[in-house]
Amino acid sequence: MGAAFSARPAKIPVEECMQYLRKTPFFLYLSDETLQEFALCFPTAIKVNADQIAQLQSGNNYVVAKGELDLSTLIPATNPSKIDTKRYLCKKKPGDIINTDETKNDAVQQMSTPKLKNYIDNIVTIGCSKSLILCGDSFMLSKFLESKSNADVKESIKAITKSHITDYLSRIPFLSNIKESHLRMLAAMGHYEAKGANEVVFNEGTEGSKLYIVLHGVASVSTQKDVSGIKTSESSNGGSELCNANSADGNEPIDIILIADLKNGDYFGETALMIDVPRTTTVKTKQKSLFLVLDKNDFENFLMVCPIKESMLQVMTDRMLSKLSSIGIPFLVGIELTSLSTSVEMHEVPKDSIIFNEGDVGDRFYIIFYGEVKVEAKKVQEGISSDAEVTSTEDENG
Repeated sequence: MGAAFSARPAKIPVEECMQYLRKTPFFLYLSDETLQEFALCFPTAIKVNADQIAQLQSGNNYVVAKGELDLSTLIPATNPSKIDTKRYLCKKKPGDIINTDETKNDAVQQMSTPKLKNYIDNIVTIGCSKSLILCGDSFMLSKFLESKSNADVKESIKAITKSHITDYLSRIPFLSNIKESHLRMLAAMGHYEAKGANEVVFNEGTEGSKLYIVLHGVASVSTQKDVSGIKTSESSNGGSELCNANSADGNEPIDIILIADLKNGDYFGETALMIDVPRTTTVKTKQKSLFLVLDKNDFENFLMVCPIKESMLQVMTDRMLSKLSSIGIPFLVGIELTSLSTSVEMHEVPKDSIIFNEGDVGDRFYIIFYGEVKVEAKKVQEGISSDAEVTSTEDENG
């Protein structure tokens, strides 16, 4: 027997709605007066009990006010005698926004032939506990946006309620060839984060677990290190600029390399989705900014439905080789590195692992993307063999 459906939407007091909206990214852009006007665009709310399916309408916008909900996808059964299967995608918590798209035409196409029935079906939102969802009124939201002259307010809210998130996702190379229905699914799994001007999104050297897409605002990508010019930007925009700053103690000056300014539609941090290495750059906002964020754990759930890991690794490899080709490493002079992309492999090596032993027949060379390696060789002195450390190399990118 399937899960029960939630009750229909009921009216919610404006003051209560305002309290819930203060937990969302919208709050950064809204004054108290504007927040009250905005709350009127969410006149109703849906109560969802544990294991109930929330009845959400296509084309509307919803905000999780209380509780937690699971987003899952239904995979239609290929055999009429079997039931559809459900695959968990991600969790939505208070302050998260749930966007629904117009999927009527796509659904009709999916049902038109037996082959298309095998495609991923629509996303289902199910309560994990007693939850409350604010229901946006599309007409009232449009009127609210028309009445506002503040560009920050209009653009940030449009970025969530009306922007084509799937268009931004499709610009990411490893997502460019996947189906529209998968892009919509991934867009629904995203979370929104808002940052004020001059706020750090993440620092170089910290652990990373998220990919970011700029929906509104500007963020700068920089690094404190210049490793012979080798640096992986972790961004979709190139270029670099050198400037000067003080170290943490204020005494020694350090070089800050400005790699790029990222604007609407640009993305950064994708390395964290695939490889467990610390961030290789620092990203900081230049003005109020809004991001769509994809979490690593959620993305791994998405890969179970849409297996694109191989293409992701290929894109990362191509970008790394493109960066290295401009460095002028003596051994690689004259070699078009990008032409070798299909022959290059990326490997994560645990600490204290042996990459190869002295005396092994060599059939490849290595470029260090991140971390530190120790090179040792045996030396013979007066007939006695002993181990001797030759060199130690620490290099984030090569």
